[in-house]
Amino acid sequence: MILGLMFVLYNKALLIEEVSRVTPLFYLTPLFVLLFSSLFLGERLSQNEYIGFGLLVFCAILVSFRRSELKYMALSPALLLILALDLILAGKDVIAKYMFSYIDFWSFLFWFMLGELIVRPLLLFSPAIRRKFIADIKPVPLRLYALCLINCAIVCIGYVLYFDAVSRTYVALVSAIPSVQPFFVLLIAIMLSVFYPKLLNESLERKGMIIKAIAAVIILIGSYLIVS
Repeated sequence: MILGLMFVLYNKALLIEEVSRVTPLFYLTPLFVLLFSSLFLGERLSQNEYIGFGLLVFCAILVSFRRSELKYMALSPALLLILALDLILAGKDVIAKYMFSYIDFWSFLFWFMLGELIVRPLLLFSPAIRRKFIADIKPVPLRLYALCLINCAIVCIGYVLYFDAVSRTYVALVSAIPSVQPFFVLLIAIMLSVFYPKLLNESLERKGMIIKAIAAVIILIGSYLIVS
């Protein structure tokens, strides 16, 4: 259910804002993991690691602002969606780390996946979600179903590796490692926008690109301080 809710919030944010702006906001999660793990697990980090987390927060604030049609700075409406997602994911990671004190990795993974398989279909009991799901799935070409299956397989592999890392070291540090992903998202989004401009709603204006590049660099610096 957690994964299902994660995808709902993340995809709603993508409909509101550009992908390379939404993704950095997604990396506020380590800040909440740091807070929760310190309060509930007693984890303590070094000075450099705290500075790294501060840089991640600054970056998230930087990319969450955009110039509106009225020529003033306004918070991106995607911010609230991603903040809710960050809190959910942080809680998930801290609970997982706590559970690893009592069960092994494979037992946790079994129950995690079983819960997802059982609970996620319950979302279809909502009439609004069910109608939207049926309306969206009918016109989808067969090749897109194959891509969805491939994407789900990649996500599952990613979660296996992620939780394996959580079981081995501080959960706050593990949660910060994926913060290098915006570099890859920015690079791929730019390439797709150049060669397939209608595929993504991605702005290639110079000012916007400078902000995105600065945000990506800040995230990389913050991540380096966290893991160094």
